[in-house]
Amino acid sequence: MGKNLVAPIMDEVLDLILESSIADDTGFCFGDFTGEELADADYGCSSFPVKSNDEFFLSGYGIPSDVLAPLCPTVFTPGDSSLVTFCSAYANCGSAPTVGLAMSASFLACMGSNPAILAATGGLSASF
Repeated sequence: MGKNLVAPIMDEVLDLILESSIADDTGFCFGDFTGEELADADYGCSSFPVKSNDEFFLSGYGIPSDVLAPLCPTVFTPGDSSLVTFCSAYANCGSAPTVGLAMSASFLACMGSNPAILAATGGLSASF
C-alpha cells in the first residue's frame, strides 16, 4: 500500500526537479564532514561557525522553489526558480550531543505558512 502511494508522488517530485531551471543546483549532501569541509559545503551547511578539526554528521538539501510552490503558494510565485535550502548538523561536544539547523528564509516562510504544518505544530510554526 505505502509503495503504491509514495512512488507516484516521488516520480512527480523528480519530474518537477528535472524540469526546473535550476535542476543543476538541486541535490543533497549527507555524511561525515570535518569543520574545514563544512566551509565548502552546499545547501546552507557552510553557515555553521565551527572549528576546522571538529567532526560532524551532516544532512543538507537544496530544492527548487518550483517543487515547493504547490505546498506554499503564498511564498513562491509561479516562475520563481530560487533554491530553497535546509541543513542539519550533529556532533558530540564533550559528552553532550549538539545539533545545528540552517535554512534559507524562503524554507522557513514556506513551513510557517503551510496549513498542514500549522496544524501539525499546533500553530507554533506561525511564530517563525
